[in-house]
Amino acid sequence: MAYNPNNKIKDFFSRTNKLADDSNGLKMKVERQTCDQLEIVGDFVVNSAANTVTLTTAAPTNAYDFRYFQVVIVDESGNQASNTGTGVIASLVVDVTELNVNQDWQLTLYVSDDKDVLTECGCKTFGQLDIAAPSSDPTVSVNTVLEDAQFISVFEADGTTAVADGGAAYALGSYPAAGGSEAQSIVIKNTGDHVLQVTNIVFAADVDAVTFTPIVYIYPNQSEAIAFTIDTSGAAGAKTGSLTITSDDPANTSFVANISFTLV
Repeated sequence: MAYNPNNKIKDFFSRTNKLADDSNGLKMKVERQTCDQLEIVGDFVVNSAANTVTLTTAAPTNAYDFRYFQVVIVDESGNQASNTGTGVIASLVVDVTELNVNQDWQLTLYVSDDKDVLTECGCKTFGQLDIAAPSSDPTVSVNTVLEDAQFISVFEADGTTAVADGGAAYALGSYPAAGGSEAQSIVIKNTGDHVLQVTNIVFAADVDAVTFTPIVYIYPNQSEAIAFTIDTSGAAGAKTGSLTITSDDPANTSFVANISFTLV
């Protein structure tokens, strides 16, 4: 990766509170030295007929042993509803009978898995979510694993034409049959907010080599060109291949870029 004066060490770190309200003036991206960095993943489902808001958690949240997990919901008139759970929480139901379903709600989380300290120590994860039009029974999803995370995107050699993960092949054109190795390239871009680590690239079929030395670090909004070659030594006809890119994108650790070309 070439030197870039705009690169910042903070892009290697997660924010201390990924659910901080956008109006906050300061969103720190530092490692928490004494507190666990808890990831909150789940869905809040409003059921206005039953007067409930139900949280159903997903991994990794559903495996934490919580000291407390508190959900507080307030409507625009200041009416409040809350519930607190402890231990491993698969779901948590808040009775919202006292809230006005014709007003927007604000939901606040206070979460800790520290068993050895008082809640006043500040060693907790917290955040705010807005629930608009609760009378329409919305589902509000939260996923701090993906919030501000790194995100891999792949493009053709021009750097602008997207290559779909496992989708339509990148058409490289036509080449004389019974040839040799033809140089090609793809572009990997990090369209997220955290440094992307590309750790491996495996080629298959009529791709015959790739120029790659792990680990490649790609900063947010930056790109890296990856060179590879295709085998044109065969007989005339349609040829295919692929590059499988392994990275630490939490939503897509294995990106498959298909390629195609024709020998004539």
